[in-house]
Amino acid sequence: MNGPRCNIVREDDVGVGKYGRTTAFTYGEINAIPVIIDPKSDGGVYTAFSESYGLTVKDCGCSMSFVAYEGSAVERGDCGSILMHTPSGDWLGLIFGESMANTALFTPIDLVLQDIEKVTGREVIEPVFRP
Repeated sequence: MNGPRCNIVREDDVGVGKYGRTTAFTYGEINAIPVIIDPKSDGGVYTAFSESYGLTVKDCGCSMSFVAYEGSAVERGDCGSILMHTPSGDWLGLIFGESMANTALFTPIDLVLQDIEKVTGREVIEPVFRP
């Protein structure tokens, strides 16, 4: 989350926003506590999926979440929305779900871009990522 204009320090309250298909504009703050996904924790769809692909917590790793200032942060249909830093407009992440605490879960955008490069074998040139 080190976009060229963000300069986010972990202790800062990071204002974010997204536009989702279902909830439209939602604004909030990033929850500073990383979220660890256990693909076998629900006993249902995710468990069946993780077992069929042999996924573990290590495969799913960490994600982050943001809490809406009011209302629900995300609802069905909002996945795939880009999470943006509200002061600068820099991309911070890709929304993929909701936690039981009603926070929006997202993957940091640098990991998304790295995965695109790995899968395609091509360099992502826009948006710019500065490691």
